[in-house]
Amino acid sequence: KILDVFQSMDYDLETSYQVRNLCLKLLEDQATERVTDGCLKALTQMMLSTLSSPREVIDLLLSTAEGEMRKGVRSSAFKCLEEIAGAQPELLNDKDVYRLVDLTGDSGGEILCKISLSPAKQLLTPSTLETLSSKLGSAPLPSAVAIYQICATLIPSQHSQTHFYPLLVRTIDSQDTLLVRRLLFSFSKQESVNTSLLFTLLSTSTMEIFMELCYCLSSLKRSVVLQSDQVSNILDSCDLKKGCYFVKLVTVLYGQCREELRTVITDQVALFVDRLALEGRQWSMYCIMRVAMCHGVFEIALKIIKLLNDSLIHPTLSTSLRV
Repeated sequence: KILDVFQSMDYDLETSYQVRNLCLKLLEDQATERVTDGCLKALTQMMLSTLSSPREVIDLLLSTAEGEMRKGVRSSAFKCLEEIAGAQPELLNDKDVYRLVDLTGDSGGEILCKISLSPAKQLLTPSTLETLSSKLGSAPLPSAVAIYQICATLIPSQHSQTHFYPLLVRTIDSQDTLLVRRLLFSFSKQESVNTSLLFTLLSTSTMEIFMELCYCLSSLKRSVVLQSDQVSNILDSCDLKKGCYFVKLVTVLYGQCREELRTVITDQVALFVDRLALEGRQWSMYCIMRVAMCHGVFEIALKIIKLLNDSLIHPTLSTSLRV
């Protein structure tokens, strides 16, 4: 109960000194998991409130995260480090970042992600960034994604393409949708990108990853030039559900097509819509038509309207189409 009070009290220098000594004494005595958890949280709150002994507290938390055998205590140390990274990330130095990179599991990556989204990332020196980038291939995946987020922001010319593609394949193989989303978000902010690999990965991705890739490509539409072979390969290889998402993407990117390819791509989409009509997927056809109309792709929209009017569909939908 006293440790719970320590976590929520206001500190002055004298009180913080007393709390520090008591907590360190309890930790030296190999306290129980519950007491250790309370001591780590109390030390973190004391340090954030007074900024006293920041190096001592951070080193203690990192050492606990690295070497503690008790899972609950390690989790508590990670949470405290994450709180510091969110509240006072400038207290973490280069060596702390390196140690976070080497931590296994998701937690080190979560803390690095907080740093990558904070002004503290500007404190990372060029040499630190180069060292971090060299760890992209060997670091645990959550840490590797966070490293890319940091490096792509601060030295984009070197990291927008070179390190992205192998890391994306590795991340997709893990089937971790959240990490894929974070990685694609950082990539989509780059000024100059090559999106050909994203189209290649669409053919083999799960539905969740497929949707993330489509969303990224739609946000990059100024950099994407549709190719007819890309469209045909993906529509031929994917199921109807994926195909519907991809056709919606095609309508978003249609304006970036070269004029001579538009007729070919329109015909390819029409063939897929025929598949939907044969399967009785009129509602999917209607949704694609609406997206096409919103983006001014009237060639595709009119083909779908004709197919819908020729099929047996719900009277309400038929009336709305005529209007």
